[in-house]
Amino acid sequence: MMFVVSVIIPAYQAEFTIERAIRSLLNTSRRNEIEIIVVDDCSPDNTVRIVQSLAQNYSNIKLFSMPKNSGSPSSPRNLGFTKASAKFITTLDADDIANVDHLLRMVEEVQRNGYEFAKGYLLVKEGNKSSFANRLTNTPNPGLETIRSIISFQSLNSDYIIRTDFLRKTELQYDPTLKIGEDTKFITSLLSKTNRVAYLDDYFEIHTVTTNTTDQIARTYRRLAD
Repeated sequence: MMFVVSVIIPAYQAEFTIERAIRSLLNTSRRNEIEIIVVDDCSPDNTVRIVQSLAQNYSNIKLFSMPKNSGSPSSPRNLGFTKASAKFITTLDADDIANVDHLLRMVEEVQRNGYEFAKGYLLVKEGNKSSFANRLTNTPNPGLETIRSIISFQSLNSDYIIRTDFLRKTELQYDPTLKIGEDTKFITSLLSKTNRVAYLDDYFEIHTVTTNTTDQIARTYRRLAD
């Protein structure tokens, strides 16, 4: 069975969160439609061993490693893009989780309507509190109206769905020289290449906010000394 969506997870020092992220993507009866691609950025902790252990039981988990630490999620995401085999691509941070049934529902809408790029909104969890971020008040029409709304009223996070053949046709990648703002540059570049764009009034990415010191370490990309 061909994968429907490839989820790219860049990981660095994610031993405390990576299993939670991966298991959120396995939490569906349709898990065989999900390709999980973890790209490790030379983690010195147990991140790789945890992913390897999970991959022994699930053939849809694939692990790749950067040749040296890159210092940001950009290069790992770019490598993940080249390894993806599904019709659609998205990304997930190693310290966040996904509602995979929502993701598959959104992918089906994207495929049904022939969109090349789509974006929803985020569910944000902080302790026992939940809220939405980036949700538009009104759903814009697909095309230029959506592009204007996304750029004007959303922060450009990586909670998107991209058609794989469109991404490869554009040859666009994340800029590895940027440590902040890499999502904004990548997404705006993609939006300049197509009008087959839609905002979906739904979410699949759940951003988790924590003040726990250990989890904060897992969240932070740090450049290793050569």
